Amino acid sequence: MKRFVLVTVAVLVVGALAAGAWVYFLIERPYKGYTDAEAFVEIVPGSNPQIMARALADAGVVASPAAFRMAVWLEGAGRRLQAGE
Repeated sequence: MKRFVLVTVAVLVVGALAAGAWVYFLIERPYKGYTDAEAFVEIVPGSNPQIMARALADAGVVASPAAFRMAVWLEGAGRRLQAGE
């Protein structure tokens, strides 16, 4: 029983480290999923972070909506996001 608990804890720790590394690299690495020199994305007034994330991901500006939302949450920037171009 003791061995089972130790193996379970070890697997959980390794899994947590792997998940943390994946989130870190997903958020911190530069991403450019568009071919032009710049990309313009219009964020309409009243958009919440989920709508912004989808628009930016669809335009290739961010890797995924989940990565954008995670970065916004980690930075505590949700209230500072603004509509615009």
